[in-house]
Amino acid sequence: MGKFTRFDVFVTVFVILAIANLLVANDYTFVWSGAEAYTLFHSLKGEWIGYWPTAMYQALSQKIDTFAFRFPSVWLLAMTAYGLFFFTKKMLGKPTALLALLILGGSILVPNWSKLASGDVWAFGSQSLVLMSMLLALKQAKFNWQILHYLLVILAVSIQPISAVVLVLSCWGTLYFLHPQGKSLIRLPSPILAILLGFLFYQIGFVQIGQEVFALDYFNAPFGKFLAYSLIGMLPFIGFILAGLRELFTKVRKKEELAIIHLAFLLGGLLAQSMAFQWALVLLVAKHMQAYFVKNYPYQSFVKTGAVLHLVGFFVLATVAMMSGFQIFRGIGFRAALSVSIIYWIWSFVSVIGLYGQRKDWVWGGVLSSGLLASLIFWLQLNPVLNNERKIYSEAVQKARVMKTSDQEVLYLNGVVPFPATAVYGIEAFPNTQIVENEVGKGIYINKNKPEGIPVDSIVGRDELLNELTYWIYKK
Repeated sequence: MGKFTRFDVFVTVFVILAIANLLVANDYTFVWSGAEAYTLFHSLKGEWIGYWPTAMYQALSQKIDTFAFRFPSVWLLAMTAYGLFFFTKKMLGKPTALLALLILGGSILVPNWSKLASGDVWAFGSQSLVLMSMLLALKQAKFNWQILHYLLVILAVSIQPISAVVLVLSCWGTLYFLHPQGKSLIRLPSPILAILLGFLFYQIGFVQIGQEVFALDYFNAPFGKFLAYSLIGMLPFIGFILAGLRELFTKVRKKEELAIIHLAFLLGGLLAQSMAFQWALVLLVAKHMQAYFVKNYPYQSFVKTGAVLHLVGFFVLATVAMMSGFQIFRGIGFRAALSVSIIYWIWSFVSVIGLYGQRKDWVWGGVLSSGLLASLIFWLQLNPVLNNERKIYSEAVQKARVMKTSDQEVLYLNGVVPFPATAVYGIEAFPNTQIVENEVGKGIYINKNKPEGIPVDSIVGRDELLNELTYWIYKK
């Protein structure tokens, strides 16, 4: 056996904490309004919405079991990580592949989004693997790599057709025109396959366009929101991203192969408004985290400037978060916000010291640990405080259940955006739960607007954005 190094110990501990972050609190955290609530509502009702994983959720449980519903997303991320490691190791070597996975685990968006039973992690996994398989098929003209790429394209289009088609088209086109071997892609007509599959799946009703199972696609989020979430998701690595983007301007003009690949992935992810954009950023960061400690690395000033501005900016945001936590939840809110903020800031500070002191272990340990540990502390400390406020979703249904006089009673909920988590909890007690804009008939209503002239009950809580939420429950 080889020597067990400090880096091996770090990787082992990191992986254990990353797995804990993916699984902790999934059993008791209330369903989140929006994509997760929409997906589970239609799954429990047994309704086909043009998104095949809903059939799997329905098979898992006929009642609300948040851990069971969320576990497929966690498992899918693990399988995606294995696939990305396999492809990246073949193309860029094992050290880069391992570092890329550590960066992904230390990022903020993808791991935490993988704790939800929504479609975003499915899109991330399938589309990121499509990009890597396309690259492998380009570099190694083997029939088995082409078949694997086609299978992944079929999977990606069956999950999120519009984004998958745009991603394949834009990435394929960029590589074809800019990559030194790009013309060989003519033997890999995956854009044609993606377009034909998208059209076929849509015509037979296998997929539908614009469903709310995705939170950040074309139909459910403006581009600005998508870009903001994408950059916040990679916030611990912002200095390396700045250096990577600066380098692209120089290296693409010189037709450097790796720069062209990064450009193709970044451009494809942006044009498709795809979660695979996160993987493109991960690869960019991995290159510059390795290159920073190479002699005469020309972009140290960009990395340092980004890291220092990030440190100062986060200190301001943390102060606001703690003050807001105290204002809303008093002492417990302040302490919860403090615990998340301080762990993130300390490890970010360690990485900045490492950047100026040329300490590779401090830099890597700091930037990788800050996002992961802050996420873990969030789910252990801050999430219970927020969760206590969001129990209004299930308690409103319990109050409505008291009014129920028949098994056929209908529960009507306000049809608002984002899709209300209350609807998911209404399914068990009211199989005929419906989302409506206005009062439509006899039944029990859970409404955000107080009706006039009839007896009502009410309950107060907060939504995901900490806005005060009042539900009025009444029968007509």
